[in-house]
Amino acid sequence: MGQMVERVALRRGHLIAAIKDCAEPPLSVWLKDKPLPDVALEFTAPQAAFTNVVACLEAGIPVVCGTTGWYSQVQEAEQICRRLEGTLLVASNFSIGVNVLFEINRLLTSLMKKFPQYTPTLRETHHTAKKDMPSGTALSLAADIAEICGKKGYQLNQVSDPEKVPVFASRVPGEVGFHEVIWTSEMDQLIISHKAFSREAFAEGAVWAAEFIHGKKGLFTMRDVLGLKF
Repeated sequence: MGQMVERVALRRGHLIAAIKDCAEPPLSVWLKDKPLPDVALEFTAPQAAFTNVVACLEAGIPVVCGTTGWYSQVQEAEQICRRLEGTLLVASNFSIGVNVLFEINRLLTSLMKKFPQYTPTLRETHHTAKKDMPSGTALSLAADIAEICGKKGYQLNQVSDPEKVPVFASRVPGEVGFHEVIWTSEMDQLIISHKAFSREAFAEGAVWAAEFIHGKKGLFTMRDVLGLKF
């Protein structure tokens, strides 16, 4: 994903100031002898995301983070961003289609909660190299359903708790990404879904996000970047 972000950024006329992987030294140390970039794009691993984001914020670098699987620490990172008066955008998915799906999911859930005979289920499929399960996109979809319907989070690959949204996840060779939200009653079924053909859409959106936050202060989402708040 990082390599694809680099290609898109270069294609859009940007310069790559530096590239850092997850190897030692820590990003906070590594940054000390580097010229500071206008924006950092963080696509690494769940165990590294929080410290990388904080290191960027402490260095005064606006940061776009697309790493998933570290969401228990996002609120703390946002608090640090506010304290330092920095700039941070965290997204579980950067594609236009998925972010439109998020909006449709919120609207649909608001409608469907009026009809208790329907129950929601999520399904997601990704490539076998994806490290987190369920995906960050599925977690975002489930979190919105849970919040609107008053449920208590999600459950993975089971339906044992009616107070939680079931999320069924699978890993298949060659699958870029597929998500669907299913509302089922005894009489019928309603489905919304998104299928990705290439990860380039994610990279393109991440670079758009970096362009958007340049020169700005505060916390942002892809809803801000794409103007989807309505």
